[in-house]
Amino acid sequence: MTNVAEKSLAEQAYHRIEEMIVTLQLPPGEVFSEAELSKKIEIGRTPLREALQRLSADRLVKAMPRRGMIVTEINIGEQLKLLETRRVLDELMASRAARRATPDQRQKLRECAQSMTAAAQQQDMQEFMRLDYQFDLILE
Repeated sequence: MTNVAEKSLAEQAYHRIEEMIVTLQLPPGEVFSEAELSKKIEIGRTPLREALQRLSADRLVKAMPRRGMIVTEINIGEQLKLLETRRVLDELMASRAARRATPDQRQKLRECAQSMTAAAQQQDMQEFMRLDYQFDLILE
């Protein structure tokens, strides 16, 4: 049975790796080993494996026998279908968040949105994607 500290580390690993994928630090098609990634994010192999299993279930990475893990390629058709669904869900989530957000969350969202605008104006897509990810985490 996994203890609370390991679950916390697994959650941290999941979010770090997800951010690396979203910001293209781990681009589609990138092959990596658990050992390399464990060293890079400074989290042990057991919580890392839990995180990778979850990322695999989310179809962000795929296990490759005897080669390691690979960041899954982007399928344009599948992405368009997901965007259609996500548009509806994002509207629902945004309206609920607007009603339920605390004053502190609202301030953080405003600051994050301003930073996203600045990143977009500077055409810094890596920073924009990192901030977009942070934006989502504010309301967790």
